[in-house]
Amino acid sequence: MLALGLLVIESLTCASTVVEWDSSNTIDRVSVLEQDFSFVCNSGYAFTGIRGDWDAASSDRTWTGICGPLKFPLSMSSCVTEPPMPLTGDWDFNCPVGKILTGVGSSWNAASKERVWEFTCCALPMSTSFYDDATSIMTSVSQPMVFVTNPENEFLVGFSTRLPMGVQDRRWAFKSAKLCSFSPTPVPPAVVTAVPTAVPTAIPTAIPTAVPTAVPTAVPTAVPTAVPTAVPTAVPTAVPTAIPTAIPTAVPTAVPTAVPTAVP
Repeated sequence: MLALGLLVIESLTCASTVVEWDSSNTIDRVSVLEQDFSFVCNSGYAFTGIRGDWDAASSDRTWTGICGPLKFPLSMSSCVTEPPMPLTGDWDFNCPVGKILTGVGSSWNAASKERVWEFTCCALPMSTSFYDDATSIMTSVSQPMVFVTNPENEFLVGFSTRLPMGVQDRRWAFKSAKLCSFSPTPVPPAVVTAVPTAVPTAIPTAIPTAVPTAVPTAVPTAVPTAVPTAVPTAVPTAVPTAIPTAIPTAVPTAVPTAVPTAVP
């Protein structure tokens, strides 16, 4: 990060993938002295820096907001503009836990030559978390100031300001956080796969029951080839007769029906 007199707390590490932003493709927005302004980053961008140049004649600063595009594909949501800060006095602002700064707005009050500030923060996906943060030291009054986060993995998340007695200009400190992204648990497929997804265990998962089941546990090895057409009967269908079933014809046939048993 780049700032005037920066103080960084002990650095931690990210166990997975850091979230970066592209410093070569930033969008800068510049305010007009003694005018209201609103800097809102485009979709896919986050607030990565701010600059303020003091103008003694107006007792105001020209503000430049810097928005950097996220290199890691994060889908931010639930963007909320938080309640405005007090017009006078000291105040501190931090985005809610799990959110980063994506917008800065300010209204000029001519009577007090002060500004009312408000900030917009967006929620990060569940696969993203903070793993380190830092706060710069207070800037000097009536001096140019600039704060730009480290493009490797750092984003703005808050501000602190103090108004010293007897001066018109404020002192500022900037709060940043580093983001770490991790892969979420994959969602089970809608269609069940044919192959088991787990390795079989060495020990059987079920103990055989003591009582056999009523249904066979295996398919018969042979299937009957035909179904009987009728139920067999115990009684023969016809009683044999002792009388020949054929009656002799009335007229002898021309051809003997049997070979003669004796020679004339």
